[in-house]
Amino acid sequence: MQLPRARKELYDAALDMLLVRRDTEREISGVEGVYLARDEQIALLQRLAYWLIRNGQVEAGRDEAVELVGGWLDSMPQVRAQGGAEQVFTHLLIRSGLLLEPVPGSVIFVHRTFQDYLGAKAAVEARDFGVLVKNAHDDTWDDVVRMAVGHARPDERTRLLRGLLRRADRNKGARNRLVLLAAACLEHSPELDPATRSEIESRTTHLMPPRTLSRADEIAKAGEFVLDLLKGPADLCEEEAAATVRTAARVGGPRALAVIARFKHDDRLRVTVQLSEGWQHFDTDDYINAVLKGAPLSGAFLRVDSSSQAAALPRLSRLHSVSLIGDLGLPAELTDRRDVERLQIVQNATLTDLSPLAAMERLSMLGLHSCPRVSTITPLSSLPLRELHLYRLGGALSLKPLAALGQLATLSIDCATDVTTVRDIPGDSDLRSFQLWRSARYTDLIGLGRWPGLEQLTLAGDKQLAQLAQEQTQPPLSALQVLGQAAFDPASLPHYEHLNSLFLSKCRLSGSLRPLAALPNLSQLTFSDCLGSIDLEPLAQMEHLEVVVHPGTLIEGADRFPPERIRYMS
Repeated sequence: MQLPRARKELYDAALDMLLVRRDTEREISGVEGVYLARDEQIALLQRLAYWLIRNGQVEAGRDEAVELVGGWLDSMPQVRAQGGAEQVFTHLLIRSGLLLEPVPGSVIFVHRTFQDYLGAKAAVEARDFGVLVKNAHDDTWDDVVRMAVGHARPDERTRLLRGLLRRADRNKGARNRLVLLAAACLEHSPELDPATRSEIESRTTHLMPPRTLSRADEIAKAGEFVLDLLKGPADLCEEEAAATVRTAARVGGPRALAVIARFKHDDRLRVTVQLSEGWQHFDTDDYINAVLKGAPLSGAFLRVDSSSQAAALPRLSRLHSVSLIGDLGLPAELTDRRDVERLQIVQNATLTDLSPLAAMERLSMLGLHSCPRVSTITPLSSLPLRELHLYRLGGALSLKPLAALGQLATLSIDCATDVTTVRDIPGDSDLRSFQLWRSARYTDLIGLGRWPGLEQLTLAGDKQLAQLAQEQTQPPLSALQVLGQAAFDPASLPHYEHLNSLFLSKCRLSGSLRPLAALPNLSQLTFSDCLGSIDLEPLAQMEHLEVVVHPGTLIEGADRFPPERIRYMS
């Protein structure tokens, strides 16, 4: 959760309003014959909050909560004199404004933030600094630790932050997270030992600049402090620059927007992708004025996922590629533009009619993703499409309109259609890229030879790969993706002389990788969510080969490769 600056003071004021001023201004003095002062209410609520946090819960049974309150009243005789545990708890539930009973017999705080704020106060008063440090690796304790630093006195604050740094030294797996959490605590530390502050800032500097998107998300949790450590763009490589923009976007706020604006003229692809994605984290007009008006966004799709963003599109002087996400229909602000060449329409459950797209006379690429009510692509017949991607659409889609798309070079299908073989696909265009994903895995490859210039191919399921091996005329593939093979034997692959990229996803190998060494131009081999253990040793002598490993794949023999030839994705 992104935290506002000076949040402790905001919650102090909110609690004062809920616990005191609301009843005072309404001249309400008590419920169930009980009157609790602000401090008495907080004492009970913070103990309940801390009990929930320690037990990993966000709700308690009402009977259990009443029993807990009864125990705490032993140290509050002035409250016990007013009534029993049931009466006191009922007063808290009805009048504090901080508790809810969503269903009979169950009690929760109105918002997790109040639970964490009050629980942190209880932890500090109990001097449970060891407990806070011990649980600091758990992201459900993030706000608790941060607010505990805000509640603590200066010497306690130093003790807690030093504890985080010592644990970071002992715990390699959580080291970066703990250092960044300590950094996140700085904005809640108006007074702090200078040496401790300096050490935290120094350690955080060593984590910067962020080099991956996942690291960017982690670093952003530290809040506005990290913005002062973000460089760019001249000092950064493409990956670092993209991660820096991502970090600032996740932090949010005016200062973060100023950081992102430094990158608005950067035309490197990964950077422009993050510039596009960043729009969703800021006010629509502010982001247009600061970033998008001057951004080339070359190669990147501008993400449009709200009606306010769609309405603002006419303000952009140039617009090449758009991702329209959600139930936004086909806004006229988009379809009236004549400069858009690439469009993705994603997760639109209300879209039925594609006719407005016919006006987009320069549209060369269209992707329809998860639009279940789209049942016909006939309105696309007049468009100059070179790429068409059909994913998870409604019913058995007729492909007859493809006959009119004579310039089509890329066709991707992941939905039910009215064809059973490749030979039956209408049209006489010469495809260069053809993808059959999971929902099209039963389509026969009979007739694949109709595209003699086919360079990229995606197959899903055992049947299609077996058919590919039987093709008498093999296409000159340069890239092959194989998905969902229960028993993939590399020896079954035809000898593709021009193949330079092989991508295996959710496959289980039934044979050695050694046959791949005979592919003279294979330069990249990618594994994603593959089953079993994969031994890379037979390919160690392929000096030009890079191996890319996505999460979910276990590999052996990596020690036979130079580090620069194996890339692990996060």
